[in-house]
Amino acid sequence: MPVPFDIISSCDWIGTLPHQTVVAELLTRPERTLKLLPFEISYLKKCLDFIVYHEDELSVALDLLEDPAEIVVLRQRAESLQQLHRELMAILSPIRRLPVELLSMIFCHLKEEYRGICLPIHLPPYTSNIFMRDPPFFDAMLVCRQWFNVCDASCPSLWADIRIDFSHRRSSILPRILSTTLRRSRGHPLSISLSYYNSDTAGPLVDEVYRLLVEHSDRWQTFDADMCSERECKWFEGVRDRLGCLRRLSLRNFWRTSSDGIDPVAAFRDAPNLHYVDLDNFPSTPVPSLDISRLTSFRWYNIHEELAPYLTTRMRYLEALQHSNSLSCFEYMTSPAPYTPRTGSYDPIPKPLVTELLIGDPTFLTSFLFPSLTLLMMGAYDEYNIPLVSYPPETLSVMHAMLEQSRCPLVTLVLRNVDLDPTLFSILRGSVAGSLKELTICLMHWNDEHDGLLQDLVGSLQEENSGAFTFLPSLQDLDLVLDDRHQNAVWDEYMFIDEVFASVVLSRLERSAVRTVGLTVWSTGGYWPIEESTLQVLRKTSGVNIYLHDFNDTDE
Repeated sequence: MPVPFDIISSCDWIGTLPHQTVVAELLTRPERTLKLLPFEISYLKKCLDFIVYHEDELSVALDLLEDPAEIVVLRQRAESLQQLHRELMAILSPIRRLPVELLSMIFCHLKEEYRGICLPIHLPPYTSNIFMRDPPFFDAMLVCRQWFNVCDASCPSLWADIRIDFSHRRSSILPRILSTTLRRSRGHPLSISLSYYNSDTAGPLVDEVYRLLVEHSDRWQTFDADMCSERECKWFEGVRDRLGCLRRLSLRNFWRTSSDGIDPVAAFRDAPNLHYVDLDNFPSTPVPSLDISRLTSFRWYNIHEELAPYLTTRMRYLEALQHSNSLSCFEYMTSPAPYTPRTGSYDPIPKPLVTELLIGDPTFLTSFLFPSLTLLMMGAYDEYNIPLVSYPPETLSVMHAMLEQSRCPLVTLVLRNVDLDPTLFSILRGSVAGSLKELTICLMHWNDEHDGLLQDLVGSLQEENSGAFTFLPSLQDLDLVLDDRHQNAVWDEYMFIDEVFASVVLSRLERSAVRTVGLTVWSTGGYWPIEESTLQVLRKTSGVNIYLHDFNDTDE
């Protein structure tokens, strides 16, 4: 039997509901939802109940209708009511009434999550690239006007970490984006990171970016620059006496300025709160004018330095380390230089605050004692550039003497390009034997003695007494890097990586005596001087990380 048409006419009220005006206002003014009074929330909930009731009625009516035209009309009424239902649900959603302070905390947490897991490893850990529009809080800004306003006006820390790549394809709009970013960061301390990958970026664009940054240099907390030229270095003069907030300075690949006689560090030397300085591939001529005696961490790395200026710099930093009362981390990494033994009677100077020491010159080890040392790295390793010669033959002996006199709780020992000799076992069985947890040996120049010494090391790792390992009992991570690509290798020389090696590794891992074992081999031509059966065993062992690199393979 046909259904009377009054079912359709009885639903005409849906288009004239007074709720629609209220809902439309709240949807266009999201800030009103933060200030809804109790009686307004109660009214909206009653509206919602009213709509839900009539939605059920319309659903029943749709099942009764048979005329297609009537079904279309009634379905339009039902969709209109459902839309109103969704809008009311959105307005009453608790997330719309989150306080600005809580939203700010959520967005800032998004930023922390992002920069902790998504950045390439070579980039500073404290920056997220806002110019590439990839941080997740950009997506949050697109959700609604309220969230946009919170990100724009109430989260200055979101905009305070700035990384600029001048070689990026969108670099032409950097000044405009930077101006907006600096406005949004308000008075928050800034972390600045600048990257230059070619000299063609110098020009009005760079000048405008530097002008904007220098205007806010009183807020610089971290400044990191890579491959600046003389043009950019001159802008540093504008930050003198404005760096009261600066705590961390990192300048890399400034060797291009050495011929100009420029000291890029000079503008930063009077920063009163500067604690961390990192100079990577930095010339010693002119000698950087920083007073490192008041720093907490200092790093100078240049393995391409010519010998004559290096020796001058060495004396300067020996004196600086001697007079420092606050350094906890000191790195002075260079290519090998002649060892200069101390003459006459002398007492090494104790440096009880130094916990991390990264050195390319054993002369530093004869001058000081480090009773609190937990990390010692000796020697440099350059994966992609010039081949390095080994460090002086006295290196291990000098290191052993320093460690025995210091009696330090050494946890991490890294030997890079240091010629191995039996003194290695004197070190590993000495005062650090009980505390050492991480051992890394990197050999870039293989000789006949190395294989025998490493075989002895493998044999020592088997030593047990009453079911417990007695040699390096606390060892958790062992990492070996073998790199022979710069000389004519004899491919059957790495004989220590055999069944015994695999057995020792497996035994230590199974009994949780070590956590990880790393084996990295560089070669040319894709020939690996390791038995395939041994490789298969190691690859199947959980906790073993094997990296085989062919230097001629451009995909590596």
